[in-house]
Amino acid sequence: MRNSLLAAGVALAAATLVPAQVVVFEDFDFTGALTANGWVAHSGAGNRQIQSNGDYATLEQTSGSGEDVNLGFPSFTATETVYASFDLRLPSGNAVDPDGAGNYFVHARSGGASFRMRVGVLSPGAGGDFRVAINANGSNLGNGGIWPSDLVFDTWYKIVSSWNPATAQARLWVNPQNESSAHASHVGSATGNLIDSIALRQSNDYDGFQHIDNLVVGMSFCDVIPLEFDTNLGAPLGIGPGGDDAMTAVTLGFAFPFPNGTTTNLIDIDSNGRIVPQGADTSDFSESVLEFLGQTTSIAPYWDDLTPDGLGSGDIWFRTDASVAVITWQDVVRFNGPDEFSFQCQLYPDGRAVFCYDGRVPLTNDALVGVSEGNGASDPGASDVRALNNSLGVTTVYERFLSGEFDLADGCVAFTPEFPGWCVSGSYGLQPIPGFADHVAKPADVTLRFDPDGVGGYIVNKAVAGWVDDAGLSPVELATGLGDDALTTAQSLGHAFQGPGGAAWTSVRIDDNGVIHDGAGIEVSGDPTPSPLELILDDAKIAVFWTDLASQLGSLRFATTPTFSVITWEGVPQFGESNSFTFQARLGDDNSILLNYRETSQWTTGFGAAGDDVMIGVSGGGTPVDPGESDFADYPFVTGGSSTVYEFWDASGFAAGDLGDLPSIQPRLIATSTPALGESIDIAIEGISTSAALPTLIVGFLPLNLPVDFIGVSGGTLVPANDVLAPLTPVQGGDTFSLQLPLIPGLAVLLDAYFQAAYFAPENAFGLMLTDGLNVYF
Repeated sequence: MRNSLLAAGVALAAATLVPAQVVVFEDFDFTGALTANGWVAHSGAGNRQIQSNGDYATLEQTSGSGEDVNLGFPSFTATETVYASFDLRLPSGNAVDPDGAGNYFVHARSGGASFRMRVGVLSPGAGGDFRVAINANGSNLGNGGIWPSDLVFDTWYKIVSSWNPATAQARLWVNPQNESSAHASHVGSATGNLIDSIALRQSNDYDGFQHIDNLVVGMSFCDVIPLEFDTNLGAPLGIGPGGDDAMTAVTLGFAFPFPNGTTTNLIDIDSNGRIVPQGADTSDFSESVLEFLGQTTSIAPYWDDLTPDGLGSGDIWFRTDASVAVITWQDVVRFNGPDEFSFQCQLYPDGRAVFCYDGRVPLTNDALVGVSEGNGASDPGASDVRALNNSLGVTTVYERFLSGEFDLADGCVAFTPEFPGWCVSGSYGLQPIPGFADHVAKPADVTLRFDPDGVGGYIVNKAVAGWVDDAGLSPVELATGLGDDALTTAQSLGHAFQGPGGAAWTSVRIDDNGVIHDGAGIEVSGDPTPSPLELILDDAKIAVFWTDLASQLGSLRFATTPTFSVITWEGVPQFGESNSFTFQARLGDDNSILLNYRETSQWTTGFGAAGDDVMIGVSGGGTPVDPGESDFADYPFVTGGSSTVYEFWDASGFAAGDLGDLPSIQPRLIATSTPALGESIDIAIEGISTSAALPTLIVGFLPLNLPVDFIGVSGGTLVPANDVLAPLTPVQGGDTFSLQLPLIPGLAVLLDAYFQAAYFAPENAFGLMLTDGLNVYF
């Protein structure tokens, strides 16, 4: 079920997912009146309300009063040039110049009364359907700067305009490549205005329509060309095993001009994070400023010693057409490093290079980022790339990041040629690659209890949280010296225990991948890839949280008493990830099995590799009969005499968008869309028991982070301050809902939002369960 929620009255930033110098970003990704979505009517309020259809806004020019609207932002100074861009389309059949002065419909405002940078349409000159023009401060477009070429109906055009308050000059571009592209200009008579809003106008001059989309206002030309991660990755290049230090040749769909003037459609992609003309260099893992300047011309989105195949799921992806080439280093690691991360380079025919980074880029790395003409170029000195936002008269721009200094994560930076030099602009804090929402607190503890049913099977139920603190039980640390995918030596149980299938277990051997075996069993090595077939055919086992783990990077402990034994994985990450799991199994002398989960919500599906699959359950093994997986959100249930019961979470299915299969045994929230103010964010909640009562979403704009163990919610933390409460209606263990984010103009700040769900269930002493917390930042 999808719930539509409105967090009204919350003061949030006017623009998100945009460069630091951008003050407006509006893609009209909503349905209805603009005035219901952050815009303010300054004339004709309520008359022919300007509407968006979810893709673009429509302006209607016709007789009678029409609504004019504006979107405010902090005032520019009297010397700061304002830039704006928008996509324009005129549908067929429009008249455009009934009186020779044209019609303006987009303009900047100052103090509500002074209109500047008026942009609109004129009748055609010859051969087309209409022209576009700009007037610095007047309404007569025919007296302003007129674009010399005719445009045609039913075609989208990128219109860019600017106005300089110091010189009163306005400029107009159509589909420009950069600020040096051809443009029309007009110098007006007014100077010194403080621009504080952008406006859309509807007149009564004639009958006609304009479609407007992707409206951006910023402080530089390259600011108003929005930057974002391109999710259409194309196809992998197959940099698999042995692909370290590899150079891969590809052909672009256009000729790309490198910084030194070399123009070619043949490039080499270095697995170590740089791009050069084909055949100009070999792969190089030892990045340095000296090489960057002295060797061939290059584009370096993230030059470091990287390994695309380091963890089995990484690769370089490539896509190209006549307008763009997209190269994505997906889930790569630094050589011998533990942390996967992704970054992307977009190349354009005009020489522009856009670099985008996800939030996982480790601060322990060093790297070199930039563009270089190479071939012995002089050293202009390192720049602070994030701080740049202007045109530079140099052909090489770079930053050398040392360990702990990388500050471009969760963002994009663009290098646009300015001949000579570069216009450098960035978008930061936007989490361009999926994963923009951080899980900031673990959910409440969950315990699954398996009790023998007397006929060889189990009664399975969720129980009151039964986490065992083994600190006083003299636990044995098993992770020290334990290799990857390894089994521990046999650990003697101090009590009787009948394992799945009925055999008496006197000892256990523990797989670092979250599985417990009979100590006398036949298994000789660990297994990082769970599957139902292995569960039912191999030896008897207890899959506590079976996935590809690296227990040697955390703690794996064993403790035993005369009545029960405890095996605890604490702070154990998935192999190659920087997440952390904490869970345990309690084996009792009554043959019960308690599986306790303190932190599993950070499970990541990576790129859908088999090692990211998860299985939980028990099996007596040695049988070809598969009972099929159970639903661990539906309790209690009886296995009907079968010693095998399990649930299997398929990473590839989840990565493909299959939210029907729960991603974790613990309840958690998953952000499934990119947040943008004035739009909506989609959030899925998973792992709620079907016995849950009164599930409620808590939304706050300040973190509370209150531990609630003291009221019996074992392991739980209340994350958000209670600003908004909204009821949820979970179905079969989960729910998906859409939260409308209000757009409040004029507030140039970035805020965090904190989400958490709570519900009542008989799973702890207080009867209250909490999902993990989700921090979404704008």
